[in-house]
Amino acid sequence: MKFVFVQPYGDARLSAELAALAERSSWDGFFVWEPVWGFDAWVCLTSAAMVTERIRLGTMITPLSRMRPWKLASESESIQ
Repeated sequence: MKFVFVQPYGDARLSAELAALAERSSWDGFFVWEPVWGFDAWVCLTSAAMVTERIRLGTMITPLSRMRPWKLASESESIQ
């Protein structure tokens, strides 16, 4: 990947808009932060996946120590 957009904060609607714009602009990836307080990164990535086709999606940081392993496994599997 050469060009990646990183969204530091925002809700699912903003994520969808920015991911679609990044894809139309020929960017290679769209990533979001996993905040301690704020919008869930997996929800934001799901909304981005609904409006894109080829762009790569992911999180910049997923703090595994504060997540239940089964919750992270089910969320990350369902986004692929």
